[in-house]
Amino acid sequence: MRYLFQRVVQNDKLWTGPSSGRLGSRSDGGYVVTHGFAHEDWNFRRDVCADGHIYGYMYYEPKQPEGDFNIAFAAYDKGIGWHLAGFYEQASFAVNGANFPLALVRQRAKELDELDALGHIGGAYKGQSVIQKAKLLSDELKMYRWRVRPENIKPLQVRVAVPSEIIGGPGKHYTRPTEIAPAQWDQLRLLAHDYENRLPEDDYSDGGNLEFPEGELIQKTHYRRERNKTLVKEAKAAFIRKHGRLFCEVCHFDFESYYGRMGSNFIEVHHNLRPMHTMDTATVSKISDLAMLCSNCHRIIHRERPWALVEDFRKKLLIAKRAKT
Repeated sequence: MRYLFQRVVQNDKLWTGPSSGRLGSRSDGGYVVTHGFAHEDWNFRRDVCADGHIYGYMYYEPKQPEGDFNIAFAAYDKGIGWHLAGFYEQASFAVNGANFPLALVRQRAKELDELDALGHIGGAYKGQSVIQKAKLLSDELKMYRWRVRPENIKPLQVRVAVPSEIIGGPGKHYTRPTEIAPAQWDQLRLLAHDYENRLPEDDYSDGGNLEFPEGELIQKTHYRRERNKTLVKEAKAAFIRKHGRLFCEVCHFDFESYYGRMGSNFIEVHHNLRPMHTMDTATVSKISDLAMLCSNCHRIIHRERPWALVEDFRKKLLIAKRAKT
C-alpha cells in the first residue's frame, strides 16, 4: 500500500459538482481560472461506471503505478493553509482512464451548461452546446484514472484544517500528488474521523442563538443543553454597555447600521471556547465565553474543524485579505 497527499481545487459543492464564480479567480490558478471549473470537481460524486467503480481525475502518472493507493485529497488556501476534502482507500491507477456512460457525461455537461448560462465558464467550453460540451468532456476521460470502489470513498462534509505538523511547508510543494508516510496517513484519518459521510449541520436554525441541531431525536437532547437564553441576552447587553452597539467582533459589521430598524439588536452569538454539542448538562457558561459574530463570519468559522478561536480567526482573515492583494 502506498499513501498519497493530493491537492484538489477549491470547491463549494464538496467535490460532487462544479462550483460557480471561479472564472478568473485567484484561488487556484491554472485551468480553473480560464475554464471556470476543474475535472476534479466531481471526485466525490458517486457516479459509477459499468465496472462498478468510481473514477477520480488524475493528470499525474505515478512512477510506479501498480498496486493499491490510499489518497488524502486536500485544498490549499494561501491565507489559511490546507484543509481536507476526503479520502480514497484501496484505489488503483487505471492507465487508460474511465469509460463513463454517455448519460453520465451528458449530465456533467448540463451542469457546465448551467454555469455557462451564468457567465461562469470559459475556454473551449464557453458558448458550446450541451452535446459539444459532452464531447469535450469525453475527450478528457482518459485522465480520470483513480479507480476506487464506491464504499471506499470517504468524503468530508466540512472543511477539516490540517495542522502544519502533519503536512508542513508551503502549498507549492504539493501541487503534484506527494507520497506521504503511513504515520501521516494515520494522523490525517484520525483528524477527519468524526466528519466522514456526515451531513452538514444546521448551526443557525434560530438566527444564531443555538448551535448543532442534528435531527429530531438529537435536537431534543440538544435543547436540554441549549445555551441559556438569559445568558445570551445578558451577553448582548454587556457588549452594548461596553461598546455602545452590537457589531461583529471579527469584521465589525453592524446590522442596525446597514439594515436600519430591521437589524436592530441582531447579532449571532458564538460560543468561543467549546462547541455546544461537546458540553454536558453540568457545563456552566459565562458571558466571557460568548462572542458576537455576523452571520457570514459565524458560518465561515464553523466551516473548519477544529474551530479557531475568534482571535485566531480574526488573524486568519487578515492574512487571507493580504494574500488577495
